[in-house]
Amino acid sequence: PRFRGLDPRAVVDEAYAKALEMGRVRREDYPVLEDFRAGEAGCGRATPAGAATPFRASWRTHVPLKAARLIADGQTVLALEGDGRTEVRWEGTLDTRGKRSLRLEVEAAAPHDATQVEYLLANPVYLEN
Repeated sequence: PRFRGLDPRAVVDEAYAKALEMGRVRREDYPVLEDFRAGEAGCGRATPAGAATPFRASWRTHVPLKAARLIADGQTVLALEGDGRTEVRWEGTLDTRGKRSLRLEVEAAAPHDATQVEYLLANPVYLEN
C-alpha cells in the first residue's frame, strides 16, 4: 500500500540509492556492458568493414555518463557526450573501410565526487577489409 500510485522504476531507483548509501550494494558490480556490436559481430568476433557499418552499444553505470567513444585503430571516430543517464543505448552507422578494429570506451563520473569514476573498455570487434 505504501507504494501504490508511484512509478515502479522510481521506487526501485530510490531503494537502490538507499542500499548504496548503507553499503549494501557492491559498487564493483558496475559498470555493466550489456551489448556491443558492429555489423552482426559482437566483442571478439569479426565482421566485414563497409561504408555504413551499423553499430549498437548499451551499458549501465553506477554514476552518470561523462563521455563514450568509439575507437577505430587507436583513433576516436565517434563520441557521445554525457547527459546524466546511467543506462545508455547508442546506435548508428559508421564508415569502417580501411579500419582493423572497433572498440567502445565509456567514462562515467559523479559530478561532485572525484572518487566515483568508472571506466568501461569493451573488447574490440575486428573488421575484415
